[in-house]
Amino acid sequence: MAALHRRFPGSVMAGYRRAVPEGAVHCDLMDADGLRTAMHGVTAVVNCAHSPGGMENARAAARNVAAAAASCGVGKLVYLSSTAVYGPVSGAVREDSPLTAQSSGYAAEKVAAEEILRQAAGPELRVAILRPALVYGGGEPQFFDCFVTHGRHRQLRNLGEFGMGDANLVHVEDLAEFCASLVESELPELVIANVVGNEVPSWNAYFAAISSAVGNATLPRRSIGRTAWETRRFARRVIRKLAGKVPIGAVRGSFPAGLSDSPFESCATRLHVATDRARELGFVSRFGVDAGVRQAISQLRGNHEIS
Repeated sequence: MAALHRRFPGSVMAGYRRAVPEGAVHCDLMDADGLRTAMHGVTAVVNCAHSPGGMENARAAARNVAAAAASCGVGKLVYLSSTAVYGPVSGAVREDSPLTAQSSGYAAEKVAAEEILRQAAGPELRVAILRPALVYGGGEPQFFDCFVTHGRHRQLRNLGEFGMGDANLVHVEDLAEFCASLVESELPELVIANVVGNEVPSWNAYFAAISSAVGNATLPRRSIGRTAWETRRFARRVIRKLAGKVPIGAVRGSFPAGLSDSPFESCATRLHVATDRARELGFVSRFGVDAGVRQAISQLRGNHEIS
């Protein structure tokens, strides 16, 4: 949203489901009438909201957004999907690679939403479906903030051979700037694009960059076996699920989603994500990984989120 505000000062409205700040509007993906109210007079929508859990809710949310955009005369809809729609694959993927709804509930919801938005696309509502891979930067909990926390407590580790897979990163600022450029561009009725930055480090190199940026001299090496990894993964998922059922927010916050929720092979997987289409549409990767990590750490410190 920050990139959109910079590009269109005074012309961008942010939508929030809860705790709507001044200058924003209320947006609940499950509230069709509310969405129409929020989109009144709007010419373009960037949908980066996560739909409520469950397949039926995901489908309903996509239908509501598409219907509200169409009825309000919104000309462009940019939807943030994910490379998760390709499933746990290795090798290479392009936009026309097979999609799978079998790998996770999140992937299944994205596949379902994409299909609905494909059908909604046309001359009156032009749809851009973006599939970013691993979004990192300040405020991105799954692939950055939790690792910063681990790094500050000296808990990040070099995973040896199991950390030599591809971390297909895209900086949140680059992704936001791409969304802003698409809003200004002439779009075809439907376009789908993978989004990954120019530099694809190994997971070990990514962890080393974060560890260095928070002031650690070295990244300790730890060899961890499949059994230990999967046991830890299972325990974290159980604890977070239980914590979500009791009124102890601090407990739930102590177990954020992150890499340890992924299968053992995730950090060893070699995967090339083709991004030719995004670059044809104007995507520019301004941040190398080291520079991107330093920028995000600086932003967190500037916001007093870390010391």
